[in-house]
Amino acid sequence: MESDLQERFLEWARDTRMPSPPPPPLSCDSQFHIFEDVRKYPAKPGALYEPPRATFDDMRGVIPDQEGEKIETSPHAAALELVFKTQAARIRAVDTENWWHDVKERTWSVRRPFSPGYIDSTYMFEVSYRIDGNEAAAWLVDTRKKTVELRQPKAK
Repeated sequence: MESDLQERFLEWARDTRMPSPPPPPLSCDSQFHIFEDVRKYPAKPGALYEPPRATFDDMRGVIPDQEGEKIETSPHAAALELVFKTQAARIRAVDTENWWHDVKERTWSVRRPFSPGYIDSTYMFEVSYRIDGNEAAAWLVDTRKKTVELRQPKAK
C-alpha cells in the first residue's frame, strides 16, 4: 500500500470521552469496527487503507456509563466471548435448524463450577448452549489460560 495514501487515514481514537452534547440518560452511542486477524479476515482487494489493530480485547471496557466512567467487563461475558471466538463450527454443528427463520428459544448459561476457595475458580466457567430448553453443547472455559474444552451436554 502506498504510504502517502495510508497517511490520509487516522488511527482509531483509543481514548473515550463523553460526547457533547451528552446523550440522554441511560443511553449509549458507540460504534466499533473490529479488525481481527488479517490473515483470516483480509481487507478487500483494492482497499484504500490498511485497517488498524482493533480487536475485541481493545474494545473491552471502553464503553462509558452515564457518568462517563468506564464500565468493568463481566468475567462471565469474557467466557462467552472466548466460546464465540473459538467454537463457531461446534455451535453450527449442534444447531442444524434454519436459525434465520425458526422460532426456537436459544439460551446461553455461564457459571463457575464452584466458589473460589482452596481451588481458585476465579477464571473457570461452565458455559452451556440450550435450544428449546435442551442442552445442545457445553464447555469448560478458563479465561486466564484462554482455553475452551468441550464437555458432554447434560441429558434433560
